[in-house]
Amino acid sequence: MIKEKSIFAFLLLYVLTATQTQAAEWRQRKEWSDNYGANLEITATYYATEYIEKETQEQAKKNLWTSDEMEDYRYNLLQQLKLDDTIPIFLKFVVRGPALHMSPFERHIYLWVGKHRLTPVDYDRRFNFKVTDEREGFVYFPRFDDKGKPYMTPKVKSIKLEIDGSITPVTMSRQVDFFWDVKDDNPDKLLRGKSGAKLELDRLTKRMSNLTKEGKELNDKLVKIEEEMRMINTRMMELQKQIK
Repeated sequence: MIKEKSIFAFLLLYVLTATQTQAAEWRQRKEWSDNYGANLEITATYYATEYIEKETQEQAKKNLWTSDEMEDYRYNLLQQLKLDDTIPIFLKFVVRGPALHMSPFERHIYLWVGKHRLTPVDYDRRFNFKVTDEREGFVYFPRFDDKGKPYMTPKVKSIKLEIDGSITPVTMSRQVDFFWDVKDDNPDKLLRGKSGAKLELDRLTKRMSNLTKEGKELNDKLVKIEEEMRMINTRMMELQKQIK
């Protein structure tokens, strides 16, 4: 069991680092410089279904996994990426010049999916601290709206990650963004099989919990309204008697 967990931890790290040779189109690196020799390098990785599925299949073949072992690996990987309800982006900042100031981080980064400008629902909190050398971590954007409808529909052909240039003088008043062609990406494919069913169950359980909480709050509010209406009605009857 310990050996299996160690193998999984290593392979998970391998996938999440998104090597250049296997994720060239999904991992993008850009640089910005100023006239004084300062430089900022940002690498952004989008985890496409194609890349994740390819890695899962290759690792299963290499390690001679059974179908159940492969499903367990896929489930744990998708959990790490939170693909059941978010769109994960992995970021790496390399600073060679003025420090980055990105706090609060959620106000400095957006993901454009079609006409929707999404803000993070979660991210590596270290992005809120001053960066003078290197920093990397995940940022997660919502995959569904408040009504449970997906943002990533077949109509969406590309997505754009936008970072506020004011995070450093090097990119001040300059455009900092990354584009990915997602017209052939199919996130729903990852939700097939046992791992997908478990993830879907996790998401729906969470959604049901939220709806139950909202329903209770609305019911409590309705009880208070009905109680106030009864009090008002009683008082109105008393006043009517006085008038007569």
